[in-house]
Amino acid sequence: MDHTYPLLAHLLDSAAMGAFLYQHWLRPGLRNLIEKELGTDTEKIVSWVIGTHDIGKANPIFQFQPTQSDDSWAEIRNGIRNSGFYEPVQSKQLDRWLRLSRELKRHEKISALDLSGGNLAAINLGEAWRLVPPMAHHGYFSVPLQAARKPQKQAARQLMESPGWAEARRDLKDALSTAIGVRIDDAPKKVSPTVTILISGLTVLADRLASNQAWIAETLARDLSLSDPETWYQVQREAAKPYVARELGLYQGWESQEEAEHDILRGRSPREVQEKVRDAGDGLVAVMAPTGCGKTEAALLRHAQKDERLLFLLPTQATTNALMRRVQRAYANTPNVASLAHGLASVEDFYTTPVVPFSDDNHEHDECAHEQGGLFPGSFVRAGMSRMLASVSVATVDQALKASLKIKWVHLLLLSFANAHVVIDEVHTLDHYQTVLAETLLAWLGATGSRVTLLTATFPSWQFNRLLGAYSGEKQTMGASFPAIARSTAKEAESFPADPRQLHIELDKLHHPDNVRSHIEWAEAARARYPQARIGIICNQVAWAQRVAHQLRDKGHTVVVLHSAMTSQHRRDNAEYLEKELGPEGSAEGITVVGTQAIEASLDIDLDILSTDLCPSASLIQRAGRVWRRIDATRAHRVPGMDQATIRVVDALDTNDGFRFPYREAELQRTSAWLSAREGLRMPEECQEFVDASSVTFGDLDNEDATDADTDMFAEDARKTQKGRSVSYSMKDFLDPDTSLTTIGRTFGGLGNMISPDASEVKTRDIEEESVRVILGDSTGTIPGAWDGTLEELQSVKGFQQDQVRRALAGSMPMRRRKFDQVSDKAVSLEQSRSVISQFWYVEAKDLYDPFVGYLGASISDTNEVK
Repeated sequence: MDHTYPLLAHLLDSAAMGAFLYQHWLRPGLRNLIEKELGTDTEKIVSWVIGTHDIGKANPIFQFQPTQSDDSWAEIRNGIRNSGFYEPVQSKQLDRWLRLSRELKRHEKISALDLSGGNLAAINLGEAWRLVPPMAHHGYFSVPLQAARKPQKQAARQLMESPGWAEARRDLKDALSTAIGVRIDDAPKKVSPTVTILISGLTVLADRLASNQAWIAETLARDLSLSDPETWYQVQREAAKPYVARELGLYQGWESQEEAEHDILRGRSPREVQEKVRDAGDGLVAVMAPTGCGKTEAALLRHAQKDERLLFLLPTQATTNALMRRVQRAYANTPNVASLAHGLASVEDFYTTPVVPFSDDNHEHDECAHEQGGLFPGSFVRAGMSRMLASVSVATVDQALKASLKIKWVHLLLLSFANAHVVIDEVHTLDHYQTVLAETLLAWLGATGSRVTLLTATFPSWQFNRLLGAYSGEKQTMGASFPAIARSTAKEAESFPADPRQLHIELDKLHHPDNVRSHIEWAEAARARYPQARIGIICNQVAWAQRVAHQLRDKGHTVVVLHSAMTSQHRRDNAEYLEKELGPEGSAEGITVVGTQAIEASLDIDLDILSTDLCPSASLIQRAGRVWRRIDATRAHRVPGMDQATIRVVDALDTNDGFRFPYREAELQRTSAWLSAREGLRMPEECQEFVDASSVTFGDLDNEDATDADTDMFAEDARKTQKGRSVSYSMKDFLDPDTSLTTIGRTFGGLGNMISPDASEVKTRDIEEESVRVILGDSTGTIPGAWDGTLEELQSVKGFQQDQVRRALAGSMPMRRRKFDQVSDKAVSLEQSRSVISQFWYVEAKDLYDPFVGYLGASISDTNEVK
């Protein structure tokens, strides 16, 4: 903007925006929760509180802007002095106030001081409900003068009592009251922190939307006068509807349950488990069902029972990308703003608007999408944390776990999740550290009565009890079972019938250390016996998978590779090829798939036989879920004589010291011991027992057969749990109305212990070895997706250059720190870029990458690397 915008105008705009969001963006359940405490005038009260967020701007420091020296500010200052409403304040006085307390420069703190009457020391969170939203609207719960001494407090009092300015703030609040039609003194004196956090998040959202230059330009084009604040407020509230629908999105479900069922199931009838989940009602529902039984569709059917936003969370970027395409199909006949949220989401075809790095200081986006059919990305929700505000958001679980950390904007994230149905798929992949973070989030969702659906084929009992207990606030005693549906509103899980399946498992304990050789020999024999078979090999380490793939290709196999050490484009191309050829509609024969854990949950493929490295029981069940996944009449042709699903498990624990990585020795030992006592796995009867077998409980340590590895694993899990608690916060304290405001300020006040939610320091995973995000370069064009231009061209890419950003991110991949250190002399930081690629390093990789098996980290002429 090249001109000023009246403060009263912005307060009225924000209040009107807040009223509209409250009535039309919040789900009914949240409105009911808030109205139980605020009464019949709830919308007006919420609107007034939101409108007062910038009341603190009516002070001489903010209005005079003493650090600004250009002529336009001199003109503004003269206008204030000549108005006759304010007693002159000398520049020396302004400087003195700022020297005594830099806090006085923060207008949100002045807002809090004005609304509190200046007495914050003895106030608790329940009593502070009116001043917390204005105080926190810039991301931190920054309690003013928290550690101030007498001179600082005197300076604050002088500033607040400056003649004319206290009267201006009073007049602004009166104008808001008149426009909205509310007597704020009649509002409750004490409100629960749950409601306070919701209003705080809503304040941030309303302020962002009302601060957008597009909104202000539209407002200036209207014939409005601040001498009539009531008309201004009503006109702006009506104008908010098309604006919010365009920029943020208003969720619109299917026209009927029949239409929803048809679009989600694509014309098929629902299975019994899908019907049970669909009709499960409110609260938390945990769905423990076999792979391939339609859990995703079950969650969508449950979602369709109410018109409210959807947040679908998955463990990895690959699973997120795949699910987004499935969700798009389900929502093809509805107009909803949607987002795909993870570190590399911008490379996906879904995004058609420019991609820019998120900035706490710039929430404005110029371009908007206007499509009316299916999901489309709105301009407001296309970057950073704002993606979690979309009507439909598919994201990695990390994006949600941020809300359990002491981060800036935590209240906006908490609002986003409370105002949605939250689905967490593959919940069993959360380790003890992440489970602690999930407990914090679920405690919040339980307090707000938000619907939650947990999906898994392998739910460890320890995790089941902790997550359900966090949501319900009560210790759980029902225990996990399989297959079953557990509800937070029920005392026992409800079982349901599942097709019985006998999985034949051949445990091969090697007498030599070379698991790679073992996989190759097995594959050669399997291919000789079954020339048309779909063969799978899953290794626990990328280097092993690369060696297996190379040697099998050299022996004439048709091999497709999938693992994490591949460019985004390479991995995506291979995954899409496999799903096309080996998915529900595929008819390919004679293919050998070689990969790592990336195959476990990210691919809907059907293999005939599988050889896998030993892994924890939950992972083994997931891997087995890629074998005989569906009824296939042509299977008898590909593997004649085979009458049951068979997988081979390679155990080299006793002969290879490095075999256990990346898993813990105890969980592999315990899985192997369970398998050794049986010839297979009866599904579903033995699944829960098998899953729990690889966990170590405190009671297990008292057993005579407990090993040092068991002790080490238990200690490691305890360390992760403790670390999770150290980086998270107590939701119980946060929601206690008697918690002092100063306590909340110490936790969320931005005093060196909080960071931006999009910063690299945010730790939603406890990883021993961090990864570095790189963009690979290759001027020869042989590496799939690699940047084939010059480094200078890459560095000059701007955020609005959508095609160039996508082109760059196609060559991106995560790289282990030790791998990165080997090539760091060739790496160039892209931190100066004006786009999302500023988070990456550039590495020239033509001598480091094999277009067949991916990144090697050494010259591809070094054949020992892969053979």
